[in-house]
Amino acid sequence: MDTHETQFNEFIRSSDLPVLTDFWADWCGPCKMMAPVLKELAHDWKGRIVVVKVNTEEKQHLAQQ
Repeated sequence: MDTHETQFNEFIRSSDLPVLTDFWADWCGPCKMMAPVLKELAHDWKGRIVVVKVNTEEKQHLAQQ
């Protein structure tokens, strides 16, 4: 497990807020379509949820978890 995976897992475990994780890839059409929706959701729900993005091409092991 690399440092980013460890940090991500710790963040998920310790967050006081629900965490919505967007596992995306640059080649994924539906991912691109959802990006503005998730950005708006993150803005509108700031302080109530945390929205994070994980590039599955860069962090394959994290996405497989």
